[in-house]
Amino acid sequence: MSLQHWFFSTSESTGLNGTATGHYGPFTVLPALSCFPLRLSFLQRWTAWRSIFFPCSLSSCQECRFLLPVSITERFLFCVFWCSISERFLSGSISVSTQATGCRTGISCFSDEAGCGEDHAGALFCSHKLFPPVIRPQFNLRQLFFMQGIIVIGGGILGLSTALHILQARPGTRLVLVEKEQTIAAHQTGHNSGVIHSGLYYKPGSLKAINCREGYDRLLRFCREENIRHEICGKIVVATSEQALPQLQELHRRGVANGLQGLKFLNPAEIRDIEPHCTGISGLLVPEAGIVDYPAVAEKYAEKITEMGGEIVLGERVEEIRQNGNQVEVIGASRTWKGNAVVACAGLQSDRLARQTEPALPLRILPFRGEYYKLRPSSARLVNHLIYPVPDPAFPFLGVHFTRMINGGVECGPNAVFAFGREAYQKTDFNLRDTLDALAWPGFHKVAAKHWRSGLGEYHRSFSKQAFVRALQNLVPEIQAEDLEPGGSGIRAQACDRSGKLLDDFDFRVSRNIIHVCNAPSPAATASLAIGKTIADNLLSLLQ
Repeated sequence: MSLQHWFFSTSESTGLNGTATGHYGPFTVLPALSCFPLRLSFLQRWTAWRSIFFPCSLSSCQECRFLLPVSITERFLFCVFWCSISERFLSGSISVSTQATGCRTGISCFSDEAGCGEDHAGALFCSHKLFPPVIRPQFNLRQLFFMQGIIVIGGGILGLSTALHILQARPGTRLVLVEKEQTIAAHQTGHNSGVIHSGLYYKPGSLKAINCREGYDRLLRFCREENIRHEICGKIVVATSEQALPQLQELHRRGVANGLQGLKFLNPAEIRDIEPHCTGISGLLVPEAGIVDYPAVAEKYAEKITEMGGEIVLGERVEEIRQNGNQVEVIGASRTWKGNAVVACAGLQSDRLARQTEPALPLRILPFRGEYYKLRPSSARLVNHLIYPVPDPAFPFLGVHFTRMINGGVECGPNAVFAFGREAYQKTDFNLRDTLDALAWPGFHKVAAKHWRSGLGEYHRSFSKQAFVRALQNLVPEIQAEDLEPGGSGIRAQACDRSGKLLDDFDFRVSRNIIHVCNAPSPAATASLAIGKTIADNLLSLLQ
């Protein structure tokens, strides 16, 4: 049987763009693979099996199709063959596809040299030799095989968003997400206050500002499409002293620069119109702020990942990351994965994983515990929406505030105390390794020396309910101790450099085919879809 007959034998013809114009009988329509370093007899059968993982609906495919017979036996044989050669392909030992500079139609071919030339000299396999000059997708061999084997570490909202965007950008990618806990969203994602941040606080042009504004729009659209409960209820930021007024003005300036709509200064009477029990000398209305259930958002991300063929592995702690040429090994407590790229969104453990590929990492994670009270149901009337103080610009924290929750109730807090453990959610929790790691970091000494007085005040509020109440009374004077009952707590993974600076922006680091997310505090949950897309785009660009 001739090549022409083998690939284009149909009851009717194909169009110039390769799309079918008639019935294909016993043949299966598959995406063309314009370059492959195998003999034609191999290609005829074994490429067919790839249709399961490499559908022609990919954005980079130009709807070129050719015909191959498919059978269960042929699929099995290709699977066996692929297992035997995958190490050779993934290790990068084979040269990559290059653009054939002399080819009349400008399609790619696999060649020993930078370009095969019009006569295709030196080509191991060139589609010009074998196929009619139809339009074919411009895939190269490295791109095809790097679609197999991306590992995401961390099952928080950022890891899940990154995995989701990788699969959306490259359907069919073999992806595994590894999480050390038995559930997703077990730490920062599952312990935050559920606020949808609008981008008020962040320096214009910063990663926080850019990703928060983009992520805000994307998050709202996602919640609407997936029927996730959320509400844009607005908030007010209240200045309770003359000293806070310049910072309130600065917040307004930043909000305007970041594109927030509807910002409005409030006088004391206008504050009471919105929050009758709140007192302040001036306020700033932020109507775009809202509330949502972030664990529910994370669950929906996970659902979509599995629907698209991704694998989520729970209860597996990552012990080590090893780079070996173009491959990466991720060694867990009981399993090992090999892949072409890794994204580490490890939150509280992010610096430890990053140091395995960047030993001189110039930052460390310092854990800060935020503790909450809740208003008793009988006292929930004291707060309508969200009430925030003007934050201290010396700290990347927002101060003790009131947050109405999407599932009911009002949270009061959090404070911000140094935690003696990266997962020390209770006051009495202690982890020796985590504590020694923090105490040994030069930056921690400088933070402690500079802010020891504020730190003692936070600890005082942690152990004294009355001191916590007094902080709340700055905003709502009617609050009394009996109005509060114990709430939850969360740990913030705060990156600190050697100079003692607490990083106030996101921090991402690239080590060849590994991306580490080293600092992603609030508003990372709001910005998760924007951050995940950015990471996915950068990762996939590394693999071109």
